[in-house]
Amino acid sequence: MIVASPRGKTKGPASRVPPGGGPKLSLTERVYAALKKDIITGELMPGQAFTENDLAHCYTASRTPVREAAVRLQAEELVRIVANRGYFVTQLTIPPQALSELERTACFRADDNSRLLSRPTLPSISVWRDSPTRPAGKSGIANARTN
Repeated sequence: MIVASPRGKTKGPASRVPPGGGPKLSLTERVYAALKKDIITGELMPGQAFTENDLAHCYTASRTPVREAAVRLQAEELVRIVANRGYFVTQLTIPPQALSELERTACFRADDNSRLLSRPTLPSISVWRDSPTRPAGKSGIANARTN
């Protein structure tokens, strides 16, 4: 019988399992996801320069996972790698056809939201509870059981 030793257990971010109980992500995958999120959300601004050491310190990882994540992001045109200079966040652009699709979707959602807000709401339970048509002392479930 094989018994896991307590030394095999790690602490910190490397031991965390992503929500949903799926398989653990490698350190490179986690650095890649965090760096991509920071670029897309604007934490790292377009044109901003950073080095492997900066990111390794920020994401508590060694330089190798940072370098591998940056190479993947360069392939996706989110980062530009300049030899002996560092990494630079590229300017995010949206193609005109994608922008018009986003605008159309936003208009539909705004229209749906305005329709939802203009609908009459159901009366509250307290109004129904105090209604003179409701038999005193009996709930609807009790009435259904006695009939």
